[in-house]
Amino acid sequence: MESNIIIAVIIGLIVGVVIALFLKPKSKKDGDVTISDIDASNQNILKTNIEALEKEKATLHKRLLESEKFLETIRESNNGTPSEVSDKLLKEIKNLKDEIEDLEDNLDEQKKSNKKIREEKSTIEDELENIEKEKKDLSEEKENLETKLQTVATESKESKESLDFINDILNAQNSSNKDFEKLDEDTWGIYFFIKEKISHNFEQPENIDNYAWEWRNSELKTWIKGKKVVAIVGEFSAGKTSIVNRILSQDDPSAPLLPVSSKETTAIPTYVSKSKDFNCQFYSPDSELRNIKKETFEKVTKSVLDKVNVSHLIKYFVLSYDNQYLDKISILDTPGFASNSDDIIKRTTDVVKEADAIFWVIDANMGDINQTSLDVMKSHLNEMPLYFIINKSDTKSPGELDKLEERIKETAKKNEIKCEAVIRFSQKENVDVLMKHIQEIEIKEQEPLMRHISNVLDEIIKDLKEEKGELKKVRKENLNELSQTESNFENIQSEISYSAEKIKRFVKPKETWLGLGENKYQIEREDYNDFQNNIESIVGLSGAIKEQVEFYSKKISSKKDIDDKTSDNKYQLKYIEQIKKDFIKLIKDYNPNLLN
Repeated sequence: MESNIIIAVIIGLIVGVVIALFLKPKSKKDGDVTISDIDASNQNILKTNIEALEKEKATLHKRLLESEKFLETIRESNNGTPSEVSDKLLKEIKNLKDEIEDLEDNLDEQKKSNKKIREEKSTIEDELENIEKEKKDLSEEKENLETKLQTVATESKESKESLDFINDILNAQNSSNKDFEKLDEDTWGIYFFIKEKISHNFEQPENIDNYAWEWRNSELKTWIKGKKVVAIVGEFSAGKTSIVNRILSQDDPSAPLLPVSSKETTAIPTYVSKSKDFNCQFYSPDSELRNIKKETFEKVTKSVLDKVNVSHLIKYFVLSYDNQYLDKISILDTPGFASNSDDIIKRTTDVVKEADAIFWVIDANMGDINQTSLDVMKSHLNEMPLYFIINKSDTKSPGELDKLEERIKETAKKNEIKCEAVIRFSQKENVDVLMKHIQEIEIKEQEPLMRHISNVLDEIIKDLKEEKGELKKVRKENLNELSQTESNFENIQSEISYSAEKIKRFVKPKETWLGLGENKYQIEREDYNDFQNNIESIVGLSGAIKEQVEFYSKKISSKKDIDDKTSDNKYQLKYIEQIKKDFIKLIKDYNPNLLN
């Protein structure tokens, strides 16, 4: 009885284990595989399950063998006669073997399915990889397109800003107030009068024309008239404009700053002076002063300057600020010298020549003065007080700055360039470091043009009057010589007449025989010598007549020349005296102090 119970328990355990192991892999249907089932973690679980089944299969085989041995023992104990229980057990064992075979078949199928799933997974992973690659390519293309779109949008915005700025410049109104209009009219009248009536009386008329035009421009440039003009000059991108902006923003951080261009060809000379409020104007290439709004000036950004060469529209800017540092001072910010461009050099030197002093900016990181700068200094700025500014000095140590300053002084001395001072400056410095040097500069004294012209006219009048006296004296001498020549003619005529009368008396008719034949004349022997002398006298007087005729002819020609010169002198003197009178009236009506 015990043996039967043991056999039943063993068989139950075996069957339970087999059923449990058999049912475990059947918990999912073959068709229930999803994308998530084929990821790496699920594949590891499936592999683990298969390994567990293989292990439990081996255990089941071991127990089956043990059961068969145990069954054989039971048989032997029953004398080899299988009981009903043992038959049933054998049958169950056979069924168990069948179940194991089915399990093995299922395991094979599971392995095939797993292999298929891995193959499908690999295919899907390849597809996913392609999709990810395409996604990445599309993402990069999207980024590129967005970047291009942003660039186009930025360029479009800049183009619009440039077009708006150009439109504002083209439509800018002239500085049309009554005072300026009168100033413009009066100075133009004086310039035109000098050009048309006066300059041709000078040895170099074109110089007087140029001086008169410069005088008119300086009179119209109220932003520099009577002020100390300081020009900030130097290499391109050395920080000239930044220095001016530093002065403007020292006490007013909100002050409109000067635009900084990244191209030397687009930089615009800019005058900065003092006024009660911010005011912006520009001088056009056709020499007209025009007003523009603050908003328009603020459109002159770096991008606008780089995109549009506004130098064809604007000769220079004229700005004014309520700034204490600009009291009685006009600062000129100039384009930089980054090349040997004649146009850039001319554009800068044309305005710089009006300055009372030059401040040449050198980037501390660029080192010594280059050859282009030296050529400009020697050719165009050699007669002007010259200061050097070592900008961005905060980027160098004191020792390095000492060496740089020494090199600058040596280079200037070697090239016979007078250096007033070397100033170290940076954005960290207070502008007083620079302004104390500017305050020491004296306004350049120039000979008043109008007084010079008046003095030259006086000299011309004086010369004409002296010429008139000389001509009068020469004319008197000429008249005396003509009178003497006429007297000589009369004397010669008298002498010829006297000799002819004597000859006539000496020659007498000769009487012929019986009055026959032609009439004949004869001279008495005693009269022949006198006759001969009078003939020679007449012949001699004929030579004297020729000499007197030639002399008289020259004196007549000389008299004509003298009369012409006298007439011209009289006309010139009257003309110049009238010109002087009209000129003095013009100047006195405009500003009599110009003649002092």
